Amino acid sequence: MSIIKRKTREEQPFWPVVSYKLRLPFLHYKLETPELIQGMVLFTAGLSMIAIMTGVIIGISYEMEAEMGVAGVMAIVLAV
Repeated sequence: MSIIKRKTREEQPFWPVVSYKLRLPFLHYKLETPELIQGMVLFTAGLSMIAIMTGVIIGISYEMEAEMGVAGVMAIVLAV
């Protein structure tokens, strides 16, 4: 349930930031189950890439990964 209430058929409350409308969970809108599941899937997918890249499959050390950056690591991953 959101903290800030709105009247029926009005736009959701927001904080204007330049030309954007910033809305925060629990404050401006309630957190829904599909959004929570999507966030957990995206988080675990990114976290699992660390294990894949540093493991026996590709064998990149964490220090090498930090030095090369995302573009360099992706070049190695695509080459394998």
